[in-house]
Amino acid sequence: MKLAEYVKRHKKRTAVLLLMAAVISLLLLKNGTKEAPVTRSKVEKRTIIKYVSASGETAVTAQATSYSQLAANVSKIYFKNGSNVMEGDTIMEYDKFSLKASLDSAWSDYLSAKATLQTSFADYEYAKANVKAKKEIRDNAMEEYMGNKNNTNKEAFKTAEANYQSALADQRELNNKKGFFEKEEQSKYSDFLAASKNYANTTLKAKVSGTLILNNINEGQQVTNGQKLFSIANKDTLSFVSEVDETDIVYLKPGQECVIKLDSYQDEEIKGSISLVEAKTITTDAGSTAVKVELEISKDDMALIEGLNGEAKIKVATKENVLTIPFEYTEEDDKGTFVFVQSGNKTQKKRVKVGFETEDFVEIPEGLSEGEQVIRAENLKEGDKVK
Repeated sequence: MKLAEYVKRHKKRTAVLLLMAAVISLLLLKNGTKEAPVTRSKVEKRTIIKYVSASGETAVTAQATSYSQLAANVSKIYFKNGSNVMEGDTIMEYDKFSLKASLDSAWSDYLSAKATLQTSFADYEYAKANVKAKKEIRDNAMEEYMGNKNNTNKEAFKTAEANYQSALADQRELNNKKGFFEKEEQSKYSDFLAASKNYANTTLKAKVSGTLILNNINEGQQVTNGQKLFSIANKDTLSFVSEVDETDIVYLKPGQECVIKLDSYQDEEIKGSISLVEAKTITTDAGSTAVKVELEISKDDMALIEGLNGEAKIKVATKENVLTIPFEYTEEDDKGTFVFVQSGNKTQKKRVKVGFETEDFVEIPEGLSEGEQVIRAENLKEGDKVK
């Protein structure tokens, strides 16, 4: 059947088919020329600044730290934590009664050790005399035996020799004991001297003037020998210690400025600068490698408190009057970096060279001109129509 004849006989069916074909064509055309909604940004000259961010906490480099030189109870603390103290002020006091008891006990132990040593000396002297007597008896018995080697003289000599050797063994044992008791007596006397010194120094004074930082010490608390009691510092010793990722260390050096925001000072930006970059790495709690960086804080009215958490932004580099775009407008493929621009009503890829990068902007030294517009959208492809 010829087409003209089929159309003539099936006019209604043909009209429906033609309408369906037109609709499908229109839909295909519409999808193929879909206009993508985009955002735009102008290529502009800006001054851009690169920062390195690092979390950390405040720390105090104390001018003077005091440690307990004995085990004792703290009976009195005369200043509150954070108080301003002067050199020579009494900060805290040990319990004199317990120290007096320790002194009396040490004296008693010394006297007991001394008496034991004296007894040991007496026993040793007696043993020495006994050895001398037993040697004389042995020598006489030997002389008798050498003169007449009968069984009676032989047995007498053997007995005398055994008694002499036993006396020598007793003397050696008592000599060893005497040496032990001599050391014990010296040790107890040293303990007595230490207890005497402790009793004479029941107060702990400030070695310098500054702000007192108590190390979790309370009245009535038992402290141990070598325990840290308190530090004294001034405002110049307050710093912010942070852990900077090893990949960012290349940018850091002493003197660089920073801004610190502490959790307890939410509304304030505290100025500071790098005072120290440590010459060794550490492993963070998260398992990454970092370097400790100390930042000097420039805030005179800030409380001298250790352990305040916060975040530091360290200014590491600046570039002035360079062509830039927001970093999110750059994209990567296997050929390098590119951006999308609008050419007519369609998108066009443009290859660019990226220079200096910051958190917000990237420098574009090649590929774009000032005033040009770059565009971006989700799943944007070259040739897409744009409004």
